[in-house]
Amino acid sequence: MLFYQRIAFYGFIGITFFSCDYLQKDIPNEKELLEKRLQQVNWKSLTAYPVLANCDTLEQKEAQKLCLLQTVHDSLQKYLLQESHLQMKEIDTMQMLVGISAKGEWSLQTQPANSDFYQMECALLKKLQTIPVKEPAQKEGIPVQIQWQIPIVLSWKN
Repeated sequence: MLFYQRIAFYGFIGITFFSCDYLQKDIPNEKELLEKRLQQVNWKSLTAYPVLANCDTLEQKEAQKLCLLQTVHDSLQKYLLQESHLQMKEIDTMQMLVGISAKGEWSLQTQPANSDFYQMECALLKKLQTIPVKEPAQKEGIPVQIQWQIPIVLSWKN
């Protein structure tokens, strides 16, 4: 019995000793891996759009985008229609540059920037800040800033 145990022990040691060469693998070059990964990333599109409180149940990326855009547009349009004290000079449509930072903070600017619209920009930014951002936009799991331009139709009563 002792003889078989020794054979088994030496056989195990021999197999372990000679099989170590099979376990060694080439370690890939870090720079090559980085270059390969950077080529795979689509830098022109987001992984995920910002998630607003009323859009958090949507799973699909495109549905989240549409919900985001519709919520912002409707909120700004509704506010402008309610606020008759914000008077403009014969403007039918204005372009707004709306943004959400990587920290989930709103930004707003009329395009082109105009000092006549400062009061309106402040009021609209306060309105946007009432819309909670649950998560900012993401690219490859990293929070990023996003900006987009939306037209706001103004219809003022004379």
